[in-house]
Amino acid sequence: MALIDDAMLFIKVAQAGNFTRAAEQLYSSKSHISRRIAELEQGIDTTLFNRSPRGLQLTEAGETFYQACLKVQSEFEAATQQLKNKTDTLSGTLNITAPMTLGSAIIGPLLAKFMKHHPELHISLDLSDTAVNLAESPFDIAIRAARELPDSSLKAKVLYEYGYVISASASYLEQYGRPTNLDSLKHHRAISCITTGGSLKHDSWPFLINGNIQQIPINSVAKVTHMQVQKAFAQEGIGLIRTPSYWVCQEINDGTLLPVLENHPQPTARLFAVYKNSRIVPNKIRALIDFLSEHLPVALGG
Repeated sequence: MALIDDAMLFIKVAQAGNFTRAAEQLYSSKSHISRRIAELEQGIDTTLFNRSPRGLQLTEAGETFYQACLKVQSEFEAATQQLKNKTDTLSGTLNITAPMTLGSAIIGPLLAKFMKHHPELHISLDLSDTAVNLAESPFDIAIRAARELPDSSLKAKVLYEYGYVISASASYLEQYGRPTNLDSLKHHRAISCITTGGSLKHDSWPFLINGNIQQIPINSVAKVTHMQVQKAFAQEGIGLIRTPSYWVCQEINDGTLLPVLENHPQPTARLFAVYKNSRIVPNKIRALIDFLSEHLPVALGG
């Protein structure tokens, strides 16, 4: 690489015509540039410049060397660009894990779009509500939904922040009435959604009261492990459901489900892209995270 640097320096000096102008262009000192050229000439045992008060003139050998260096410069730049293009082309396999409901409804379709942009990239998607130990697994990225992530050696990027909504069908509200306060929840029928890892409670729902999270008891008449099933139960008038707002935004907009207890705030949560902590993040991981950061809010209606 030192020879490449010397060749590039020589080209600059030859094009500048004197050491002073070359030093200005290279943000260096005249003495440093002059010494480097003298060392180059000594190293190849050839005088490259005729020096005079009016400036520098290439010797015959210097002109030959100059043309050769231009060719080296051109080939070096072409090789660098070729390597950059190869790096920009994503390839190999990207191993991803995501929650079941979110992965099947949102992440999966987005990954299909991502692959259309990167046809040489292979995707392996595992859908599970059980959090894996990313540091000891083959996964490159884990999509996780949480209020906060525990401290770890992993890196994480927030992809989306969302709220929760409690809703029910018009037929349920007509039959059982609308809950008017948090205490009335225990007198209503609820459909709870619990993950296979047991991370969501089935006997209470969290609310923000005076800035603190408090669990309010509910009367859970059905417990499911998939939000699609939970929503179907609610649409049939079985009971109230608590879901991420993005999951029922269409049903609320078309009146299939109606929100209740809107004046009682609930804690928000965030979607994270979690990946292993390494000094250099592979381009395919960085590209997918950037893609999800841009497209996930749109897909979730945010």
